[in-house]
Amino acid sequence: MWKLAAAIGAIALFCAGLAGNALAADPLEDALERARTTPDELTIDDLTTIIESDALSAGQRAWALNRRGFRRYMGGETERAVADFDAALHLAPGFAGALANRGSALFELGEHARARHDFERLVALRPRNAEARYNLGLAYAETGLHVRAVTAFGEAIRLRPDFAWAYHNRGLAYMAIGQPWKAVADFNAALDHRPGDADTLHARGEALDMAGERTRAIESYSRAIAADPDLVDAYRNRAFARCALGRVDGAVADYVEWIGSRPAFVRETEEVLAELGFGSGPADGTLDPETRGALRRWVAAGCP
Repeated sequence: MWKLAAAIGAIALFCAGLAGNALAADPLEDALERARTTPDELTIDDLTTIIESDALSAGQRAWALNRRGFRRYMGGETERAVADFDAALHLAPGFAGALANRGSALFELGEHARARHDFERLVALRPRNAEARYNLGLAYAETGLHVRAVTAFGEAIRLRPDFAWAYHNRGLAYMAIGQPWKAVADFNAALDHRPGDADTLHARGEALDMAGERTRAIESYSRAIAADPDLVDAYRNRAFARCALGRVDGAVADYVEWIGSRPAFVRETEEVLAELGFGSGPADGTLDPETRGALRRWVAAGCP
């Protein structure tokens, strides 16, 4: 599970430039006064007043555009937020805060290549910012550049050795390039900093499974489920591992838990079991004794 670092909405690179503007327009004067004293209390209308003023510098309007974009981003208006960040960067191309925020918004919209470009520019501007390198690693991973992702996450860890999610996501990148034991080491490091984290325990189970350590994988999946009983994919993966070890009862119980968590899965499972010759009843979408029996026969056969 990729975890994006927080957008940098509070960076006020141009705050100092807002002082000393003796302007006659009361709404603008009021907005500028709040920008100097209590910027977090600025409303969208206040920010729009600053943005639309011809009396202010490009840097000041870029600052307000970034703030308004961040407000919109946090309010779920991601596309409008991107438009504000675009405008801020048009006025101030080296505005690190706007680059960070636009990259985060684009990542959320699934535009990972564009997000990667923003994070690359951000890292060039802020080479010692661990979150920037971390987000660049996520963008590399989402665009299939897993080796580069490993490097970016490693730089984030070098800058911030307690960065649990950087270890976690480097572990995922190592899995993507077929290095499960390096992934296990990273997941263990992540757990040192976030003990009991269900997502990381689950991911470690997957890495151990990939390495052929199914007994240890089952233990990690079980700890993930104990930490978050609603982590349904952990039931599925523990079922796979138990099936591979011939643990029929446990595998059936896990499959029932996984399938039962999503009603659409029940009918699909019935149809697949019938196609494979393990079930013969109608696909009625219920986990009745006949469906459970078919599931047990399939598991006992080795989950072919």
